[in-house]
Amino acid sequence: HEPGCASRAAAKSPRGRGAGPPGTPTLARVDENWTRVSRAGDSVTVHYDGKFQETGARFDQGDFPTKLGSGQTVTGFDNGLLGLALNEQAHLVLPPQLGYGYDNGGSYARFNGQTLTFDVSITKFG
Repeated sequence: HEPGCASRAAAKSPRGRGAGPPGTPTLARVDENWTRVSRAGDSVTVHYDGKFQETGARFDQGDFPTKLGSGQTVTGFDNGLLGLALNEQAHLVLPPQLGYGYDNGGSYARFNGQTLTFDVSITKFG
């Protein structure tokens, strides 16, 4: 399955943004060090654990390579990953309208109308 997520409910590091010339990485201050964070266009590998919010039942977990902002995942997943630093953990909540919607067939029918949660972290840039 392609994972998906929406709002980031928890992010553990403070977010001071670095300002640099165009084309330079966006920066976040994490534990007194400046660390690169994800942005649209980045190729990343994401570790995720996906569950149905209503029951807590896991439907998928693993590692997923993707290019942020490219449409390779559902909209909410892309949005939830933007601004994460390497190995930073986040809990994402995906309502149906930002994920799989309400009217799928085949193997995606089980996601119809479901709110999903994902615990995610970016394990690799590039």
